[in-house]
Amino acid sequence: MPPLTPSCSIPTLDGGACSAPTHPRMPFPVCSAHAVQLWRHVNKHMDHLVGGSEDAGPTPRVAKTAVRKIAPNGRSTAVVYYLRIGELIKIGTTNNLNQRLKAYPPDREVLALERGGTGLEALRLRQFRHLLAGRREWFTPADDLLAHIDQVRARAGKVPA
Repeated sequence: MPPLTPSCSIPTLDGGACSAPTHPRMPFPVCSAHAVQLWRHVNKHMDHLVGGSEDAGPTPRVAKTAVRKIAPNGRSTAVVYYLRIGELIKIGTTNNLNQRLKAYPPDREVLALERGGTGLEALRLRQFRHLLAGRREWFTPADDLLAHIDQVRARAGKVPA
């Protein structure tokens, strides 16, 4: 008999039970989609949740169009990143990958990095818009997107850590 995979413990909007299997690395029974939703909520309201002022509002975020960081060789340090979070792939851009990754759940997987900024990101978002998963920058994995990610990794010569 195969081992039982418990179902997610988060109720649906209609009061029913989520029937998705739990994420194997979660410390409590919750599916991947609900884990991401919980993470976003906690991240958005972190100041309030850890004792900050409720009146202060969300922590201000630096816009993507802020001053670009320049490496010592004169090149921009901006990268387009491809992350797997749960069942979806996020395509985004940043000048500081380590800082940006702190905004995502710890079980996110960096699939590939491509040197480029907001222009390249916009091109990739248009290129894969047919795979949009209901919101901007989040995509359903499909053969063409996964093949592109493999090509990016091959050009880079290594898989990112």
